[in-house]
Amino acid sequence: VYAPKSGVELMYEWLKVLHIISFVAWFAGLFYLPRLYVYHTENAHSELICKTFETMEYKLLKYIMNPAKRILIAVHSKGSTSSTIIDVVK
Repeated sequence: VYAPKSGVELMYEWLKVLHIISFVAWFAGLFYLPRLYVYHTENAHSELICKTFETMEYKLLKYIMNPAKRILIAVHSKGSTSSTIIDVVK
């Protein structure tokens, strides 16, 4: 028999999902950013390509990595609190 989950258990599962998604996005950025730096230095002779890589590096940091890192830290701290509540409920 399937028993519906309580609000705390559902919240905990959503926090885990957000944690995993933000972790994957942040680490993807950590692996991709050095590669962009290498491409940037390899093409230092072309000003147009350098500007393109600067834009890509900036957008990766500002729009993908920083929000993912902030969500990861926020969800992790909330998840720790939620797991304590679930342990008390069980």
